[in-house]
Amino acid sequence: MYQGINAEQEWRSDLAKYMSMRHPNIVQICGAASSNGMHTAIFNDDLIPLRHFLDHYRESHFTTVYIYACCNQDFTEAFNYLYSAFQREFYSPD
Repeated sequence: MYQGINAEQEWRSDLAKYMSMRHPNIVQICGAASSNGMHTAIFNDDLIPLRHFLDHYRESHFTTVYIYACCNQDFTEAFNYLYSAFQREFYSPD
C-alpha cells in the first residue's frame, strides 16, 4: 500500500518495474488499485519469510541444507535476471 505525498508516483514506478519482470523466482504482480489517494499492488503469491520456513524443518539437518541450496540457486537466478534486465547490480537496500 502506498500513501503520502509522492505515493502515486512511487506506485506507478513500482508497477512498471514489476510488470516488466517475468521470472519464476520473482513474485509476479497480479493486480493494482487506486482510490481516494490510496494506491495498492496485489501480488500473485504470498512471500513466506525464510526463517519461518526453516523453523518448520529445524529438526532435519538434511532438509535445512537442501532448503539453503535451493534458495541460493533461486536467489542467484533472480539476481542474474535483474542484472540482465536493468544492467546494474541490486543489493538488499534496493
